[in-house]
Amino acid sequence: MVRQQTGVIDAARAAGVSWVVKVSAWQPGPDAKLSVGAHWEIEQYLKASGLQWASLQPTGYMQNFFTGEGGFTHSGALQGPYGEGRVAYIDAFDVAACAAALLTGPPRSGETYALTGPEALTHEEIANKLAIPFRDLTPQKAAEGLQAQGLPGWFVDDLLRLYAEMAADTMSEVTTTVRELTGRAPRTFDEFLANG
Repeated sequence: MVRQQTGVIDAARAAGVSWVVKVSAWQPGPDAKLSVGAHWEIEQYLKASGLQWASLQPTGYMQNFFTGEGGFTHSGALQGPYGEGRVAYIDAFDVAACAAALLTGPPRSGETYALTGPEALTHEEIANKLAIPFRDLTPQKAAEGLQAQGLPGWFVDDLLRLYAEMAADTMSEVTTTVRELTGRAPRTFDEFLANG
């Protein structure tokens, strides 16, 4: 991912592009795990590229509940060590609308935008909306299930850290950025389900 996206940045600069909007991740940082850390690395590369830039930092996508084997619900239930943590999931449609608003307006170089949906929900509330069972697993039980899928130990450890951050409400903040950039409210989870 890092090589691909830094390659795109290099190609954009070589082609004379001056303005780039990057879709990143929620609160990327140098110590973040998995793709969140990779997004931080890419952002640093973009900032040093000489291009004008903006970064969109969305929470988790509503679409992630349905995207194939990687979907949160592919087993017919929503399960994981989520606890009572809330996440302000966002519809990818709203992230795209924010990117379009930035790309078609005057450049706002050097800005970072935290993007969320309009509500922070627990995973049990989401399971109820999806009409599927919710199973709140212990970290140990979740690790056993992930390892049984053949995932390497380091990857399981990193996933458990992300789960722990969700359970600790690190993604529960609700921002008004979608409305500020697009002029309309982001879609609720119910609206996402109704509109697909």
